[in-house]
Amino acid sequence: LNGATSFQTWEYSRPYKLRTYAFLLPLRLSTLLSSSLFSPLVSLGYLSPSTLNGPSLFHLARLMLSWLSAVSDHALISTCYKTHGPTTALLILPFLTLTAGTWFSSPALLPSSVAQSINSLVLSAHLNGDMNKAIALGMAATVCTGWPFVAVMYVPLGVHAVARSYLQGRENANDAIRTRGGTGYEGVKAVMGTLCYAAAVLCALAGLAGCVDYKYYGEATNPNLNIFVYNALGGNGAGEMAEEGVNTGDELYGVEPWSYYFKNLFLNMNVPFLLSLLSPLHVLCRLVFSRSPPSLRLHLSSTLPLAMWLAMVWSRPHKEERFMYPCYPHIALTAAHVLADTASSCEAMMLRRWRRRPASPALRSSDAADTARPALPRALKSLACLSAAAASVGLSFGRVLALSANYSAPLSVYTGLHGRLVAEPGTVCVGSEWHRFPGNFFIPPGSSLEFVEDGFGGQLQRDRK
Repeated sequence: LNGATSFQTWEYSRPYKLRTYAFLLPLRLSTLLSSSLFSPLVSLGYLSPSTLNGPSLFHLARLMLSWLSAVSDHALISTCYKTHGPTTALLILPFLTLTAGTWFSSPALLPSSVAQSINSLVLSAHLNGDMNKAIALGMAATVCTGWPFVAVMYVPLGVHAVARSYLQGRENANDAIRTRGGTGYEGVKAVMGTLCYAAAVLCALAGLAGCVDYKYYGEATNPNLNIFVYNALGGNGAGEMAEEGVNTGDELYGVEPWSYYFKNLFLNMNVPFLLSLLSPLHVLCRLVFSRSPPSLRLHLSSTLPLAMWLAMVWSRPHKEERFMYPCYPHIALTAAHVLADTASSCEAMMLRRWRRRPASPALRSSDAADTARPALPRALKSLACLSAAAASVGLSFGRVLALSANYSAPLSVYTGLHGRLVAEPGTVCVGSEWHRFPGNFFIPPGSSLEFVEDGFGGQLQRDRK
């Protein structure tokens, strides 16, 4: 899309067409905008010409994705502050923004990474009660990222939107019947309005993505349908793949044991992941022991989608870390709510017991009795929350530093190689570790990358045609 040399993976080849170009186009527009803004400054000598080179565009794309993640997380944290109080908001801040998983997923050029950012916006809209916005964002995550599987996470949201429309319509119908003789069908009308709105948004986004894909594939196609057929229906793919009778699902790229995601989520989300596992027990305890029922909207938007997503991806033999990216906001929100609500319940229980105990004579005759008693429960609540947040941040920073120190060599090598190739163009040869090549952003015009036989017998990328 940037008009430079590039490799094409099999997902973008015309026999398969599993990826939508609508996912890449916004990043292309951002690089165009940046080039138009920086070019005059380069011409005037205020910026170095290297500002617009390939590695800079590579990091600019990652910066734009990180910015999208930051804006999305800010929206979710702000909403949590308004709807669930400062304790939940202060907990979701480190659980969402300072965990190792989100540090590595946010700048990644992956459909699951963008779906993660959009999911934060969907959660924010749902908790705010803005169902139309939540539906539109959910449709965008499903259609425009080229990863339709995230639609599973929006099923509870859709059910809640329909039920809420019906109940609000019934209330309006009752008011209309009392005041001016309504028909009584306002509930059904409201449901039909919600469904028509969702269908209109879906058609608009699908039409836009279809036009983009038609331009770059040269024919009408639906990558979302193609990738669903390939992955969900056993690999009997679309186009020429079906004609040739090939039956290769995602198991072709390796299978992992059931414990893979458990270990991966503990490494990347550590404390929040462990707390989120307590959510079913937390809901059960609230139903049995608490006078106030659990927040239905919170669990419909966070806990239930998380459970559905984990059930779907955990059951697949082929497992990858990136498959967990979309549920990171749900893990953080669920963990923050479980810890904040449990800590508040324990604080309230301690205060009730404390009030039943008679105060000492010294305190009974003074105003200090009103302030001394609540101090310890509040302090214990703050200590529990701060300890969980500190443990999460400490474990995450350790993992971030370890991965950055031990796995940053390829990026450093190719960054230095780019400068050498600018001065002296040539051919870069890679062998069995070709997968560490970060992309053609690091190969300047006049140079090329070639593969040499080095024991790797699998599928390689090829020049885009």
